[in-house]
Amino acid sequence: MVREFHYPAAERLIIRYGDRQGLRTLDALQLAVALEVQDRVGVDALVAADKVFCAVATLEGFAVLNPEHP
Repeated sequence: MVREFHYPAAERLIIRYGDRQGLRTLDALQLAVALEVQDRVGVDALVAADKVFCAVATLEGFAVLNPEHP
């Protein structure tokens, strides 16, 4: 669930990766939620096919499974 505190985290991700990597707003919000879940309970891997999202998630320390590239 997206909460108010996810928006500033998403903004920080956009500032960090928007220009360099092309991270989009909704992807940043999704990643902000994933980071919070990672901190709270842990995440084994993220599943995504978007190349930019996968690249940024990897930079943020996530293992990423891309179903388009098994």
